[in-house]
Amino acid sequence: MIRYNPTKRIQTALKNKDTKVLKSLCETLHPASMAGLLVDFEYDDVWNIIRGVSPQLRADIFSHLEVSMQTDVAQHISRRELATLVTYMSHDDRVDLIKRLPEDIAEKLMSALAEKERTDIRNLASYPEGTAGSVMTSEYVSLPDNITAQQAIDLIRQEASDKETIYNAYVVDGEHKLIGFATLKDLILAKPDKIIRDFMSKEMIYAYALDDQESVARTIAKYDRISIPVINEDNTLLGIVTHDDALDVIEEEYTEDIEKFMAISGSHDSDGYLATPVTTHFRNRIYWVVILAFMGIMSGVVLHHFEETLSTMMILALYLPMLMDTGGNTGSQAATVVIRSLALGDVKSKDIFLVVWKELRIALMISGILGLLAFGRVMFLSRNTVIPAGFDLVHIAWVIALSLSFQVISATLIGALLPMVVSKAKLDPAVVASPAITTLVDITGLLIYFTTATALLAV
Repeated sequence: MIRYNPTKRIQTALKNKDTKVLKSLCETLHPASMAGLLVDFEYDDVWNIIRGVSPQLRADIFSHLEVSMQTDVAQHISRRELATLVTYMSHDDRVDLIKRLPEDIAEKLMSALAEKERTDIRNLASYPEGTAGSVMTSEYVSLPDNITAQQAIDLIRQEASDKETIYNAYVVDGEHKLIGFATLKDLILAKPDKIIRDFMSKEMIYAYALDDQESVARTIAKYDRISIPVINEDNTLLGIVTHDDALDVIEEEYTEDIEKFMAISGSHDSDGYLATPVTTHFRNRIYWVVILAFMGIMSGVVLHHFEETLSTMMILALYLPMLMDTGGNTGSQAATVVIRSLALGDVKSKDIFLVVWKELRIALMISGILGLLAFGRVMFLSRNTVIPAGFDLVHIAWVIALSLSFQVISATLIGALLPMVVSKAKLDPAVVASPAITTLVDITGLLIYFTTATALLAV
């Protein structure tokens, strides 16, 4: 059975300059699917593939391309072609594109656009990155409160082609202040002559333009909304954030948190791994790696300090990896749970004592189980090990098990405390996550291990 290979078909059509096949593929496949097939093509080939379709479809496919590809294409087509492309893009997508373009190209593009587009772009681009205003769109349906349901439907029918979503219509007064909303279902079910203000919903979920984009995205998810309106301090309707943009924001924030969690600094943009230059990867990683490496020197200092203990009781060295690995795992677990709870708003920085008390009880239970397992492991694996005179294996096994238990408790509390303290300082708790906590836990674990051994074994 021969499998259909659209990528191969695109390559063949490009080689043969078969514009009909290229156009057919663009019109048959979903814009996102088509954009996914173009990821490995050069920017000039990508433009040749999509330039033959309608302006609207061309803009839809272009909007789904990777950020780096969009920028490459935009910088190498004519100003007129770029102006047409931008005109048909959704309002929020075209603002994102213009922000990424070199300043000289962006200025030339703006001068080629109609005044209406220029004004809209400037308004949307004026909001700081990371806010609701930076991800909202002005493609929404607004209705005056004194028209009938039938007039509202007629108005939506006229404007639908230019709007990103028509399922929620926002009702405004004469000064464009938000006073309610009506769904398309509400309008269809209402009597044709009924005035909107008489059946619109006045209990609204909304966001302010300067609200954090992540909190807005989570509000959309929490209340199962297709979109929510964005207003200013005067209650004037500025735009809407749609569910698809909310998904993009959540993915972006998730990527940023994961990278911070693994001590990757720098910008956390949406370029793919292969599209990001090696130097950028280097800059993003080297900062924390150097800091953590320097912190790791402390582990060597601790080992050097207890060198005599190690030389006297070599059996302790055999179980050192177990102690450090267990501490790192339990510390990272606690940090992950706490950071996630902070991100979702389940806990606040003021709940620090409640979190510590809960994690302490969890740590005590885990430490008991792992301590017993560690005791059994030492007794089984080291049953034939030569023990220095004056000591016995049972005593040593209990000391190792007790050290491990202390380490589990210490690591869990560190993993829970650090994110809470950082959050209280109004910083991102993800920056103190996995590698930083593991390094700190390793240092404290060594101190606990050798201090306990020295005190209880008198070595």
